[in-house]
Amino acid sequence: MVECDGLTTAAYLHDKTSPIAATWIANHEQAPASTDLARLNAGHAPVMPVGHTKHPEGRPVPEPHRLRALWLEEGDGAALLENGELLAVIPGWSDMSKGMPGYCRDVIAASPNGRRTATGTTRSFRPSGCAASGCRWSSSWWRT
Repeated sequence: MVECDGLTTAAYLHDKTSPIAATWIANHEQAPASTDLARLNAGHAPVMPVGHTKHPEGRPVPEPHRLRALWLEEGDGAALLENGELLAVIPGWSDMSKGMPGYCRDVIAASPNGRRTATGTTRSFRPSGCAASGCRWSSSWWRT
């Protein structure tokens, strides 16, 4: 699920009752100097601090029609594409309770809210098993 509250956007993987893995996607206003712990403790999505984001001034809210969620072949993780290019990945081993976030192309320094993707991963993305096994695209993943 991708969630946007107007200030930040984040992506989550859920089990039957609650989120189990996540990654930050974008700030939509100026990034703060440090992590806003009060926001996190109140259960809100994280806002990435200025030293960790490619866009410290913020970026526009992603347009849902430009995003596609793709389940990874193992079925325990997902990739999020923006205009066909990799935006974020939440691998199956990501775990919020263990401080292991997913990855986002706009993270420039690792944090508890997200890690940066490897250099060069913004090109068009197609998992190796997609052609043989068929892609499982999700259509009910956006929430505001």
